[in-house]
Amino acid sequence: QKYARQHISVPVIMSSLCQLPTIACSLSTEEDIIILTASEKDLDVMRDLIRSECSANIGDNRFNIVGAGSVPGFEAVNLGNKGD
Repeated sequence: QKYARQHISVPVIMSSLCQLPTIACSLSTEEDIIILTASEKDLDVMRDLIRSECSANIGDNRFNIVGAGSVPGFEAVNLGNKGD
């Protein structure tokens, strides 16, 4: 996100996580938001980066992070291969 902003002069969204603030504002504070990711562990490591670049605190209780690594065929994504 930061690299893209430095090199082009039009708005660019490199991650759908940048939409979290808008999604959160469109729902009531009692409604949860699921973040589906290939690797829960890898996303957790990026919490601070997501907070600074996307203005979203994925540590907030309303965000439920779900790893899809156990879905049959999805392990290919973690290996950088095309899924089934």
